[in-house]
Amino acid sequence: MGVHNKARRDKLGDVAKLDGNDSVMGLDDERASMGVSSMDDLEMNQEIPIDDPTQVVLHKEMFSDVTSAQRDVILSADFIDFAFGQTGRFSESKQLSVENKFPFSIEVNWALLNVLNKTTDQWVKNPFRIRPERQVIEPKSSFNFNVEFGPYEPDQYFFQIAQCFIQLNNGAISKNKRIIAQEEQRAAKMTKSMTMSKTKTLLGSIKKSKWEDAQNEEIDPSICMNIRLVGHSFPPGSQPFIPMVKLNPNKNVVFPSCGPNESVYQTIQINNTSDTPVYYKILKDSTMTFQAYPSFGLVQGKSFGIVCFEFNPKSPRNYNFGAHLVYNHNPSNVQKVNLIGHCYEPALQISNDQKLFFPPSYVGVSTKQ
Repeated sequence: MGVHNKARRDKLGDVAKLDGNDSVMGLDDERASMGVSSMDDLEMNQEIPIDDPTQVVLHKEMFSDVTSAQRDVILSADFIDFAFGQTGRFSESKQLSVENKFPFSIEVNWALLNVLNKTTDQWVKNPFRIRPERQVIEPKSSFNFNVEFGPYEPDQYFFQIAQCFIQLNNGAISKNKRIIAQEEQRAAKMTKSMTMSKTKTLLGSIKKSKWEDAQNEEIDPSICMNIRLVGHSFPPGSQPFIPMVKLNPNKNVVFPSCGPNESVYQTIQINNTSDTPVYYKILKDSTMTFQAYPSFGLVQGKSFGIVCFEFNPKSPRNYNFGAHLVYNHNPSNVQKVNLIGHCYEPALQISNDQKLFFPPSYVGVSTKQ
């Protein structure tokens, strides 16, 4: 993940020399876009790597479950499936619990935006809703939110990633309020009779004062968490969408070899070749050796989705697990992908009973063995 500006190398692995006549990949245009005027500047820039998190760190963060007991704020579920919902009516609500393990209170704000109705080409209210939208949860306690689903169109699939932003009330919120109050007091002193030049001068002083008030302040950003919601409006007995899906790779996914408790990753592509959306769900491995992210989702028509698999073995041996993908809530629409991994543990043996003898020598004289 990420690009590093290191020196180019040839097929043998040696650093490729660049001269004034080189035009590989439009070198002159590349120099111009990078703002360098000479080959020496270009060589210097290529040797400076970009500080970027490694791919493993990014994947580890991605696979951190919102239901994990190691989190300070825990959701009771990472996925809610409402199945069938009657058009124009909200279904029976389902509870979603949020636990606060912090020693101070938190404020949870749910953000569910309006969605575009592709049939009428108009913006409508989100078919999912969470009540209440805002709630303060006391320290070392939990609160139950009600999640509801009300489809606005018949014979359709609905999918939403509901986000919540969690404000930590650990003292930083009072700092924010104090800064905002100071800005409001300064803004109240402005009058409409000010000239443009005076207004610019006053605005400049306001921005400067705001920066001075905020410096050396420890303000914690909000925590963002999400839950995936899905439902459909196909009544019982009706014909749902027929999935037309191609997987790449479609049979075997082979992971690189690793040691116990190490993690390696591979991805597959889910191609939806039909004009209608396809909902998928990947059945979980009970041993948690193989995990998928996301393990459920919706792929729009003539589009594709990427699923990342993690291989995290606990003991050195060969592993083979069949990952089943179920489409459109129909157990008969299933595809299987074999996940194959190999876990090895170092096994070294040193000759001579793991002993090494050196012959007698003089002070200051070195010997090799």
